[in-house]
Amino acid sequence: MPLITAGADQTLAYLDASTPRPAGPKLIINTSRGAVVRDAALERPDIHAAILDVWDGEPQLRAARLRDPKLALASPHVAGYSLEAKIAATRMMHEAVCAWLGRPPSWTGAEFLPRRVLDPPSQTISAVLGELVDLAGDDARTRALALVAAPERGPAFEALRRNYALRREFSACAIPRSHPHARWLEAAGFELLHPG
Repeated sequence: MPLITAGADQTLAYLDASTPRPAGPKLIINTSRGAVVRDAALERPDIHAAILDVWDGEPQLRAARLRDPKLALASPHVAGYSLEAKIAATRMMHEAVCAWLGRPPSWTGAEFLPRRVLDPPSQTISAVLGELVDLAGDDARTRALALVAAPERGPAFEALRRNYALRREFSACAIPRSHPHARWLEAAGFELLHPG
């Protein structure tokens, strides 16, 4: 969801403390823009849990939010930090410069994106996903920002983002068709390898 600050399609404060509340408990997952979900909205009694990759007011995260028991998972605005995304952005810049120069593009970046074959010794879904992204580590490092003095928290948040290790996207990875959770992983974007 893009951040649109005015007009009929405004998404700023799409979810806030006073937004009408459909019945039932809610899990909020925000990986779009921090200000789409205002911080005060997470105090509502109908919000039971939140997964946040983006934060209202970032990079200045509130220590209280980082300590909030409703916060199920935290990450430092890195949901789109993948090798594929970085190569795609570089390719788009290359294509734009080539168009400006009146030349055909000569680079795709494909050589940097070989398929990654995963054959994990563990047969669990979490072990497979853990080979690509360290959710527990991301969560711990982000929550640890609550211990950083308020004036330094913003720069520390930016340092987490700047130093984040690029991961591969699920669609760039393949697993054996014999994996016990192959169908679930295929639905998540993984390629299934035929035997032999």
